[in-house]
Amino acid sequence: MIHLDKKFKGTLHSVECYVEHFSPTSLPIEPLGHSGTWTSCVHVLLTLKESLSLKKEILPKSKEPKAEKIKRPFFFHNNGQLWFPWPGVENDTVQMSQQHLYEESGKKPIHFNAYTTFEKWYYFFYNPGNDGKQVIRIVNQRKQCQLRYQEGTPYDSTAIAVIMSAITIIKESSNIPKGGVLMPGAAFHKTDLVDRLMNNGYTIEVLK
Repeated sequence: MIHLDKKFKGTLHSVECYVEHFSPTSLPIEPLGHSGTWTSCVHVLLTLKESLSLKKEILPKSKEPKAEKIKRPFFFHNNGQLWFPWPGVENDTVQMSQQHLYEESGKKPIHFNAYTTFEKWYYFFYNPGNDGKQVIRIVNQRKQCQLRYQEGTPYDSTAIAVIMSAITIIKESSNIPKGGVLMPGAAFHKTDLVDRLMNNGYTIEVLK
């Protein structure tokens, strides 16, 4: 979102993020996720009702103007594939980042939705060990920005992102808002984090 916001010419209203997983040609023997990931999933399901209640209490409804919303059914077809909402925290993370930027600087919020698909459904149970790929489509001018990770599991890319974020905090503390708990988009909005990621295995390119 930081990269799109800086590179996009004009007013950015809505972004759709398509997370595509490439399945292996043969079934590998390694599991998809670490035990910590499985434990986290179980915890989320067990505490979902409580978490939603706390979210309403801690994060009251924002007063910022509503961004342009892209309406999609739960399952929909796009480019010959079946897509559904990405079951992660990305939507909430982006929303809270946008809310902070609006409250602190009056920046118009961007509406964001993430979706995913699976080329072969046994990917749920096996680890392909291949690249993950995100394709972010800017709806109002039909442009696409593609983010590719370096080879390896998503855990490798996550570790790189955490290290680059720590380096950015140390080197660019003056460009990061002071105090409190901030979402990534709000914390690193004025930093060179994206450039550091691109120099360490991430590739971000505008497709068209």
